[in-house]
Amino acid sequence: APPGRCGGGGPRPPPPRDDEAEQAWTRGLAQAPAHRRLRQNLGYCQLARGEWQAGWENHEARLAAAGYPAPPSPRWQGEDLSGRHLLLVFEQGYGDAIHFSRYLNPLLEQGAARVIALCREPLLPLFSQQWPQVEWLAMGGGYPAAFPPHDCHVFSMSLPWVLRAFAPRAESYLQADPALRQAWRAHLPPGRNIGLVWRGRPEHPFDHCRSLPGPEALPPLLADGGVNWVSLQPEPTDIERQWLREHGVLELGGELKDFADSAALLAELDSVVSVDTAMAHLAGALGVPCRLLLAGEHVDWRWGRDGEATPWYGSVRLQRQRRGEGWDETMARL
Repeated sequence: APPGRCGGGGPRPPPPRDDEAEQAWTRGLAQAPAHRRLRQNLGYCQLARGEWQAGWENHEARLAAAGYPAPPSPRWQGEDLSGRHLLLVFEQGYGDAIHFSRYLNPLLEQGAARVIALCREPLLPLFSQQWPQVEWLAMGGGYPAAFPPHDCHVFSMSLPWVLRAFAPRAESYLQADPALRQAWRAHLPPGRNIGLVWRGRPEHPFDHCRSLPGPEALPPLLADGGVNWVSLQPEPTDIERQWLREHGVLELGGELKDFADSAALLAELDSVVSVDTAMAHLAGALGVPCRLLLAGEHVDWRWGRDGEATPWYGSVRLQRQRRGEGWDETMARL
């Protein structure tokens, strides 16, 4: 879809043709079983429908992509880890890392002598406090040129397949630092405080679908005068800051240093309204009530095709655009 198309008014494309797509991918794989993209797309389709075991198996095809590194060790396939050093690599975006960190607890029960984990630096304070028994190393913008010594490795999004933990559980598994929570509490006014996040990273291929056009899409919510609205948007622009001041929204997102900071602020809020970005995953992992805004097109596989509930997080409710609906109408319903 061209930029700006998703979330607007006017005609919208037909609903996803999942059955037809699955048949096409299956026929293609019968002729070319090693075709990575066909298998990966089939996996996304299966995961979106809750066909977990088949979906996770086909999802492994992503590791054949050119962008994935090849650590100098065998990939861990679920065998006994006694006495072995395991390297865990958190992959893709911040939200993906938070989402799949839930599998660290069952992974640590596998009895590895040592677990070294690589994650992007802003996640390090949060993860290292949550799992101090893991040796944490920070990645920069990409994978390191050399990996630390280890016996075998696994990528974070392979854990449900390797651990045979096929079906997800709606659970909270992260805790915010009490001292940081107290510090953020002093920034919040008395009463009901609800956080707002309206855009994700612009580099995301479908950011024009998942992000709102800007804070100017928020007024239907802001009309509720019984709520203190709090901006959690990281790195707000000067124009956004001005808009927030003019509309009485407390701007705190620009003060967040890392995800430990973000977790502490989120834990002090009554709820969050967010587009599909890392803040929504963080709210769910903390058990903070969250309304997740989903566009009518290019909805990520993990949120399924319909319904308000998600099997991943008990505190998250999905606010889906209806067919033919723009963001202004979606926000008015919310």
